[in-house]
Amino acid sequence: MCSDSPALIAFSKLLPSWEYCAISAKGLSGGLLSAWNPSMVNCKAYHTCAGILLQASIRGMPAIPLNILNVYGPYRDRELFWDNALRGGILNLPHLVIGGDLNLILRSSEFWGVKASLDPLSNHFLSLFESIGLVDVAPSESGPTWRNGRAGSEGISKRLDRFLISNSLIPSLGAYKTWIKCLDLSDHFPIVFEWNTWKGSHDYHFKFNRSWLEDPDFIAWFMREWASSFNPDSIDDIEDLCLSLRKLKSATKRWTKEKFDSLVLESTNLELAIESILAGPTKGILSSEQIVSLSLLNAERHRILQHFLLTWQLKSRIK
Repeated sequence: MCSDSPALIAFSKLLPSWEYCAISAKGLSGGLLSAWNPSMVNCKAYHTCAGILLQASIRGMPAIPLNILNVYGPYRDRELFWDNALRGGILNLPHLVIGGDLNLILRSSEFWGVKASLDPLSNHFLSLFESIGLVDVAPSESGPTWRNGRAGSEGISKRLDRFLISNSLIPSLGAYKTWIKCLDLSDHFPIVFEWNTWKGSHDYHFKFNRSWLEDPDFIAWFMREWASSFNPDSIDDIEDLCLSLRKLKSATKRWTKEKFDSLVLESTNLELAIESILAGPTKGILSSEQIVSLSLLNAERHRILQHFLLTWQLKSRIK
């Protein structure tokens, strides 16, 4: 399971109730981490020559045994990597979903920049995937998933990350979509594949978030609520205290929801500002001024994400 993986350690702290499988960066493929929520997915994980294979079925969904292959494709020896996966039978598995950094450009519309060029192996891999019934799922809006981070004429952007699915799986999925999330998290943008499968929900109990104490607004609000929660005519101090605590708990829930909603709005506006830079006409090839603006926006967004992190860590402790 590669338990010493820094990514696995970090995610285990963030989502302790989830299950994980990781592969360190060795051989032809880079490092990988797969994670799933066992309350939503029945899953078995395997290490393969092509990456992490998850054999999964989703709770609440008609019995469709999915084979999900998490891939970090190599930069060199790409033909050997995919030929090994084909000879090993992995690419011929039924109901196969392949996702990750495949390190491939399949079409002339998938690269941007003065110095960018078409992948010489594009036709080879297109023919390979078509011959085994794998469909490249196009994102809702075309754009790059990787950029070299350089400005002006030195900038290059490419669509290296993608999802491939078995054409036999398409009728079972119904409505589905994939898109690129333009966030400046690394040199790659996250890609998302989504279809509606599960409509359950968890009943989260009230848990105090210590980050509230760092918010001056909360301290001032708390003191006002606490002072106004007592009944001066009460003759039973213990009963009055219990009633005040119940009122304060309800009021705190309202305060946290309003605070969370305002942070979500602020985060959304920041993401839109970041996306307007990264997904603009230049397709991720930025000027020096844009790079500085992006750095400032990311610093502000990081502050908000720290609050979300603490909130999610509390919610992840469901039991």
